[in-house]
Amino acid sequence: MGGLWVLMAPPVQDSSPRPIMDMRAPVSTWRRIATYPSGFECEQDRLDLVATAWKAKNRNAEAQAATSRCYHVDQLRRLGAGSAGGGVDPVRAEPTQYDELIREAADMNRLEYALVKAVIRAESDFDRMAISPKGARGLMQLMPATASDYQVRNSFHPRDNIAAGCRHLRMLLDRYGGSVELALAAYNAGQRRVDECGGVPPIAETQEYLERVLRYRRAYLFETARADNRTAQR
Repeated sequence: MGGLWVLMAPPVQDSSPRPIMDMRAPVSTWRRIATYPSGFECEQDRLDLVATAWKAKNRNAEAQAATSRCYHVDQLRRLGAGSAGGGVDPVRAEPTQYDELIREAADMNRLEYALVKAVIRAESDFDRMAISPKGARGLMQLMPATASDYQVRNSFHPRDNIAAGCRHLRMLLDRYGGSVELALAAYNAGQRRVDECGGVPPIAETQEYLERVLRYRRAYLFETARADNRTAQR
């Protein structure tokens, strides 16, 4: 069946530490997680999300992923859930002026290009002058202490900011045994909170951040694969 597929999660019926998902709720009330070009990719990603949440000991995310389901857009329309466009912000996967800097810093630190680009998208939306309420600055939102650790004098300088952010992300990946989820959680919430929880902290902001970065990463991986295929066909 051609066309888009959508990963949908049922609403929460019980807000206890291990929530009960309301599988009997109308699909029109379910939450859209992400869209995919095929049902196979949707189901594969659902299984990956279950495994990732289990490894991170994030029981809320595990319950959500385990009870989520893949629907074709035509099915959603018949069930009154509207089009696939609602519920999830569309991911812009087009090139940016920083792509070469991102690729250079990613390669230098043995990082995945799509992951670094996804972090920048989530952190600053590619605004090199971005400043958070907590004082994080630049494309990868370096806190002053982090910038100092990596000897960055000007956090608004794209090359220096991306280079330091990649070094920091590489350090976190090494610290957490290559776990992308834990490294991203520490990038957002700090290493202390991840260490204290022994996994992804039960902080709504961090969990939403993790979901966004992984969603952006999938989009950039997909776009990179399409670009490579177009190049190979020439």
